[in-house]
Amino acid sequence: MFTYGMRNEHWDAYLNGPQSKNVINDRQPVFYLYVPDGASASDFILIILEKKGNRREFQIGSFGGITGGKSGVKRDKEVAFTAEHAGIRTYKIKLDAAMKPGEYAFFMGTGQQATMAGGSTGGARSGGAAAGRIYDFRIPE
Repeated sequence: MFTYGMRNEHWDAYLNGPQSKNVINDRQPVFYLYVPDGASASDFILIILEKKGNRREFQIGSFGGITGGKSGVKRDKEVAFTAEHAGIRTYKIKLDAAMKPGEYAFFMGTGQQATMAGGSTGGARSGGAAAGRIYDFRIPE
């Protein structure tokens, strides 16, 4: 009861399956991203996914506690890239550095979400759903 309302909760998104079926053997690949109408490459982030049992996940926000809430992916889970316009709704993505083996994804949040509703007596509860686009891949050992 001492930490009630003081501790942050985090909101995670996940992908089913322990690893992506999309395998890329190059440690510094070049991607071509075709974006939805009205979007650009800057609407996407490249993230490192964490393996958790039979799924891969990433944090998309935190809420509660003294600091209130934050939305977005943790900065230490983002991979830097440079986007160059290559055609209508198409961008050439170049990575700033070589990638390590692991699970990755391009993620674009659409801004549509259900409420992350708050607590009742005895503790905080969270839930909800966020909409977005995600393109996953893995780089093997």
